[in-house]
Amino acid sequence: MLVTLMPLAPAVFQRPDRAAPLLGAGATLAGGAGHVLVGLVLLWILKRNGRASNRWLVGLGLFLLAGLLCLPVVLAAALDRQPMLVLAGVGWLFACAGFGEEIFFRGYVQSRVNQAFGRPWRVFGVECGLGLVVSSLLFGAIHVLNTVNYFSGDFDFAWWLGLMNVFAGLSFGLVREKTGSIVASGVAHGLLDVLVQIPRILAGER
Repeated sequence: MLVTLMPLAPAVFQRPDRAAPLLGAGATLAGGAGHVLVGLVLLWILKRNGRASNRWLVGLGLFLLAGLLCLPVVLAAALDRQPMLVLAGVGWLFACAGFGEEIFFRGYVQSRVNQAFGRPWRVFGVECGLGLVVSSLLFGAIHVLNTVNYFSGDFDFAWWLGLMNVFAGLSFGLVREKTGSIVASGVAHGLLDVLVQIPRILAGER
């Protein structure tokens, strides 16, 4: 039996959300501003209403979430822009980029630093501590590498993207402190990452 090994192109190893060219710093900063805004809105809602325990409200939220997650795929299918590839990207962005990053940065890093140094501060009425700062700085630092292509040797660091994600990390971190869970921040993070793909689909980058 003869086994043939074929080299893989560097593009195979790219994240689905980085396979297409970026729309530019302005669009990415706008997406980051959306992350911060959604985080602050979540804090405001939680401050006013506490925990959303109404079943109809949860059901409506899940229905809207499913519809918004399907929107890029439906749009790609309507425009004949590789809907299956977009579907894979949606799954990656929501589960891995959204919840995956929240589990690590807010769920693990922030919690462990808080465990060591406590939460002596109050920001927007939310108890927090050094964990919020450390997790947000690390979150920004990892996103500086988003534009780096290790396989081609292109070390173009996205400092503006890193700075924007520090502020996004602060807002998501405050939501995590307020709720004691990464569910709200994970859903918001993943959904925003998915919706940012819509301009790419419309621009024909998918």
